[in-house]
Amino acid sequence: MVTLPSPEFFVFYEGLPLELAIDEAIRFCTEEGILTTFLSDHEGEMRGMLFRYLNDDEFRKVYTECGYYEGHEDGLKEGLEQGLEQGLEQSRQKLLEAAVKLKAKGFSAAEICDLTGLSEDEFTAL
Repeated sequence: MVTLPSPEFFVFYEGLPLELAIDEAIRFCTEEGILTTFLSDHEGEMRGMLFRYLNDDEFRKVYTECGYYEGHEDGLKEGLEQGLEQGLEQSRQKLLEAAVKLKAKGFSAAEICDLTGLSEDEFTAL
């Protein structure tokens, strides 16, 4: 059974040139007894594979895509919140306009509050 690396294994790339990050990751695995037999037999192949799959351009692409999706998700959430706020404000404005029209037509305060759902304080502020 293969033991999963500890969390610090995954941060070797951060801030290091790729070659140094790969060296550090392999050194860490060897010291921690992770894949030691495999690494002793195939270290050169492993380095080549990591260079091929973890080049800087690919890292930037993945990092950028993650940022895009996080930003997109945040933007959707913020847009939805703003849209709801605007919708509620527009509904409230229409409700107040309707209350003013009902008042002009002679409806009583109690009737207007009952029909519109406004409180008496909100009605008297009209």
